[in-house]
Amino acid sequence: MQEKIPTNLIVRYLSNEATEQEKKALLDWIAEDISHQKIFLEWSASWEHNTPRKEFDLSSGLQKFNLRIDACEEEQKKTRSLSWQKIAASLAIFLAAGIAIYVLGKYSESRSEEVTYTEQHASSNEQVSIKLSDGSIVQLNSNASLKYPETFKGFKREVYLTGEAFFEIEKDSLHPFIIHTGEFSTHVLGTSFNINATGNNVIVSVATGKVRVMQGDNMQVLLPNEKVKYSRANHTMLKGHADLDRELAWKSHTLILEDILLAEAAEKIEQQYGVTIHFKNESIKQCRITGKYKNQPIENVLRAINFSTGIQYSIAGQTITLYGKGCEEQN
Repeated sequence: MQEKIPTNLIVRYLSNEATEQEKKALLDWIAEDISHQKIFLEWSASWEHNTPRKEFDLSSGLQKFNLRIDACEEEQKKTRSLSWQKIAASLAIFLAAGIAIYVLGKYSESRSEEVTYTEQHASSNEQVSIKLSDGSIVQLNSNASLKYPETFKGFKREVYLTGEAFFEIEKDSLHPFIIHTGEFSTHVLGTSFNINATGNNVIVSVATGKVRVMQGDNMQVLLPNEKVKYSRANHTMLKGHADLDRELAWKSHTLILEDILLAEAAEKIEQQYGVTIHFKNESIKQCRITGKYKNQPIENVLRAINFSTGIQYSIAGQTITLYGKGCEEQN
């Protein structure tokens, strides 16, 4: 089915007659689906390859279109087979080309400029806040890193994340913001959300706005309080409800352990406190632990584990060893 294009909005936008509400509706349409963005990308490739101009000449373009309409009318007189619907379809295609060329041509010069990247890393037991050149804020969790341009240039705002971070993106409808985590990418215009790419999965949880996540041809659109879990192993996405209180707890230095195996709890403790945990035997990993610790020293967490499970611990620098009888494996 041919993509339906909001012709009236495009005409008003190009003629500078669109209201702010109409502009928002049009630009949201451009960004809401990958097929809409593909129109831009396809025309961008054609424009850069075949057209030396940097701006779309709307007046000249309309003259050419009028000539096409005149030719169509002459053909209609001869064949009586041309309908107004066909003319309207041609108009829609023409205007889609016009708006793509107009917007992409406007930024073609900046796209060709070399982009200089910088990278910041949050060490163990540290959080780092980064303000990007567009005003967006990124808060890195422990052991996370972000590679980003010193100044955003061109049509897209792209960054590269390793680990976990919370994003508060400044809205800019003409410059989509894209976060790359390996082969997985997150696309937004202006919103706040969390990305956790610390293990074998990538989890995106949305707090405000709308987010599109992609891996190859696989795509999901997320709204507030929704999340998607992407498996790096089998390249699948699972969409569900986001428990933001739990998933954003790290921002307030809060550790939440909710009836989970000690093996899983150890991973959370390691990330939160920047330590390494060793188990004396495998049965210790099968013990379950529940607790919530806000701005607590790690000794308090270890004492709670000892109290609820009987597991002993020793601390040597940044290394913690857990030992004791352990627990039976639970199915």
